[in-house]
Amino acid sequence: PVSMYINEEQQDVPLIVGSNRDEGTLFVQDADMSADEYRQTILNFYGDYGEDVLKLFPPDEAGDIKQSLSRLTTIMDFFSVARFTAASMEGKKSNAFLYEFSRVPPPVEGTGVGAFHGAEIQYVFGNLDTAGGYREEDLELSRTIMRYWVNFADSGNPNGDGDKDWPAYNSEFNELIEIGDKILVKPVDHKEACDLADRIRDVN
Repeated sequence: PVSMYINEEQQDVPLIVGSNRDEGTLFVQDADMSADEYRQTILNFYGDYGEDVLKLFPPDEAGDIKQSLSRLTTIMDFFSVARFTAASMEGKKSNAFLYEFSRVPPPVEGTGVGAFHGAEIQYVFGNLDTAGGYREEDLELSRTIMRYWVNFADSGNPNGDGDKDWPAYNSEFNELIEIGDKILVKPVDHKEACDLADRIRDVN
């Protein structure tokens, strides 16, 4: 599948693609390694690119390897893939719309998992319950997200209904829409890491 996108052989259909700000937190809960073990793991996994990866994702100075692994997993395994997929659509007639979900659901505030993997799902489908700790701003955010998704399903374009304009991804401008406490268009973070991930994909 990756080679299809590299060669732009995927279907020419509109696409919404993105990731959450803290995708990695749930996957590293049981991680237990020293800083040296972390370094060696990265060098073994990424081979010739290991040192480049370590420069961008060094062991946490406070010794919290889970935090380092979470950030690496979030950016290299999720965010960079979303940006790569969106960029691969530039040779097609159809547009891709790139997002980052950053809202920390109230029920997990203070737990350290942040905007974890799957946190957006209840917002997309409107399955929020104020009795479970969700607030009015969460309900409003959910309604906005659903409007984007319904517009996209109807026309291939998420925009309309007076919501913040969501630009189609363009690598020249390299922007996405952040869906969180506020909804805003901003430059893509972690460009250097995403570019490195793209180089690693080209080799593999």
